[in-house]
Formats: sequence, structure tokens, C-alpha cells
Amino acid sequence: MKLILVLSGLITSSIASAIPSPVDPKSSVMKAPTPYDLTLVLEGTGDDAVWRLTDENVPPHVWERVKNSTDVDAPANPGLAKRWSYQCSTSHLAPASDCAILIDSIQYSTAPIPESPRDIVYANCYISWSAVVSGPQLALWPGGLDLYYFCSYYSGGTRFVSGVTRDYLALNVAQCLSNRHNGCSY
Repeated sequence: MKLILVLSGLITSSIASAIPSPVDPKSSVMKAPTPYDLTLVLEGTGDDAVWRLTDENVPPHVWERVKNSTDVDAPANPGLAKRWSYQCSTSHLAPASDCAILIDSIQYSTAPIPESPRDIVYANCYISWSAVVSGPQLALWPGGLDLYYFCSYYSGGTRFVSGVTRDYLALNVAQCLSNRHNGCSY
């Protein structure tokens, strides 16, 4: 009988320690990070120029998700009719793990969307857009998130993503998630 009680206590304490505690002890919902300006580094020149998100500039909440092996937030209403469309592709597949860090990093960024070059890269994942648009970088998040979730492919046990949304950022503007910085067109 003592052995059963000891094992029961060990199992209960193991389960309790495996459940992450919320940030706010009065709530079971994790608090969203405070909006911030994501720092990007301009690399290259001309057609080879890109805005790079470096490991040093990835927001702490993103590294916390990576450490805890949690995925980026799922789309809030994936079944709702949208005014934009998306198209998946098996060309130019980017590692989903790199895209998750990129998408999660722009989610709360109030820094302006760069006019040129029209792409942001983290490791081997690029989020790019086909025309100049104005607004904060967080405006890139919903389209990127849809592509991340709805345009996934698996190869050799590894998840990849590639696709394009149209008319989300603005009419006649495409937004892409892939392994290349150019070629995003409407």
C-alpha cells in the first residue's frame, strides 16, 4: 500500500511539474508581449539586398516558444470566408522551424514594413511582398501565419512551407513565404 501511495505521489508531482505555469497567476491565459520595433539588418546591395532578422534580434518570447517546443499561434478563424486567397506550392520550400521564428517575431512588431527590399529573412525562410505597402510589420503576420499552417509539406520527417497570399496586405499585392527573397508576384 505504501508503494502505491509513493508512486501515486511521484506521478502527480511529475505531471504538475510538466504543466507550464502561466505568466499571470490570476489567469490561465499567457499575456501577449508588449509591442516592439523589430530590429532588422540590411544585407547585400541591389537585387541581392535583404532585411535579415538575426538570432540576437529575435524577441525573447519567440525563444521561449522554441525552448518549450510550442508552435506559433494557429489562425483564429481558419474557416471564415476571406477577401484574400492563398495558393500553396512545392517549389521553394522553406524549413517550417525557420518560418515559425520569423512569423512569431513580426507578430507584435510596430516597426514599419520596409519599402525596399521587399523581404525579411530569418535563416532560410523569407517573407516577401510584391509591391510597396505601408503599415507596421505586424500586418505581415496573418498572411504569413495562414501560409505556415495551410501550406505545409513533409519530407523525410521534416516540415517545410511555401505559398503565396493575394490581396491581403492591399489589393493586387501578393505576400509569399518561401526559401527565396525574390519572385513574389501577384
